[in-house]
Amino acid sequence: MSPSTAWQLLGIEATADSKAIRRAYAARLRAIDPDQDRDGFARCATLATRP
Repeated sequence: MSPSTAWQLLGIEATADSKAIRRAYAARLRAIDPDQDRDGFARCATLATRP
C-alpha cells in the first residue's frame, strides 16, 4: 500500500502527528464491520503494522 493510499484510507492529510493518526485509525476501524467488509478491515489493519 502506498503512503498516499494509507492517508486516503484514514481520511486525513499526511501528518507526523501520531495522535491524529491514532484517532483516524481508531475511527476507521470502528466504522468498518469486519463481517461485511473483510477486505476493507484487512487493509485498515495493515496500517497498524506499517513502520
